[in-house]
Amino acid sequence: PTVKKFLKSSLGGDKDSINTLLDILALSLDLSWTPPVILILLGSGGDGKSTFLSFVRSLNGEKRTACLNTEELPDKFKSIQLENATINVADENFRSFDLKVTRVLKNITAGSHFTLEEKFKQPRVAFLKVVAIFALNQPPVFKEWGDAMERRVVLIRFHQIPKVDQDPYILEKMLKERPAFFNHLLKRHLKLRKIGRFDIPEKIKEQTRVSLR
Repeated sequence: PTVKKFLKSSLGGDKDSINTLLDILALSLDLSWTPPVILILLGSGGDGKSTFLSFVRSLNGEKRTACLNTEELPDKFKSIQLENATINVADENFRSFDLKVTRVLKNITAGSHFTLEEKFKQPRVAFLKVVAIFALNQPPVFKEWGDAMERRVVLIRFHQIPKVDQDPYILEKMLKERPAFFNHLLKRHLKLRKIGRFDIPEKIKEQTRVSLR
């Protein structure tokens, strides 16, 4: 299948990275029981990150996907986009996560009550929980770090796709596989739910720790 071939190429054939990425997407199908996740996609460029984000947006659907970057997340009016979302995706040109952003990320990934505001309307409190996904070219810098963030952040490295494997029509081909890929994620989700936990491989944990030092 095209999607699996794409992931294998973009993630350098690393099985732990591929399985962790697929598990996180599978968990996003029902966030009522899942742990909070902030997914960092790290790569220098030409590695398929943007293609992957476009595929995720299409797979998850417009109504269930927010696209707020680190400047927009703390904005009390723009955060309304998170109300019905299960995933927030952002392709960032910068890597600094200040205190405001970090605190918002803690809240929206943990399933906390959040005040939403719209112009000319009364503020209202909503229960929000999303998987936050950021594509970065350099390792992120978090102004506030601790156990809570360490438990949330998962970093996956993307690798430059060899020219022989580059395909200008790859996204179009991947989109045709959405039904089959969704069924695959659903099976993974049910399996994870039966197990009752989401285990991040030690290799990925160490990769995250080293990249964020």
